[in-house]
Amino acid sequence: MYDAAKVDGATTLQTFRHVTLPYLRPSFFVAGLITWMFAFRAFAIPFSTTGGGPGAATETLAIYIHRFGIQLLDYGFASAVAMFLVAVTFVVATAYVYFILERMKEIEI
Repeated sequence: MYDAAKVDGATTLQTFRHVTLPYLRPSFFVAGLITWMFAFRAFAIPFSTTGGGPGAATETLAIYIHRFGIQLLDYGFASAVAMFLVAVTFVVATAYVYFILERMKEIEI
């Protein structure tokens, strides 16, 4: 592919954009998805270093759930927020599986 791009007169930037980047896109998607899921569920480091403060500056959704469920004893609301977290993670994971299956169909053809 790189040789064909070079023969066609593509610049280095065009080769990267049209040849390299399409091959890297699935890897970027997977890395971004995994990073997002871990950041979305982060609890230990922000809680142990700042406790979610000052104010709510470093409060993640997991710390928010902890605050309502453990500190304020509002178990119903904490459970609802936790189910929201599960639902969002499920939707993102389903999108990931769909994306991978579509890529596999493209490769088989």
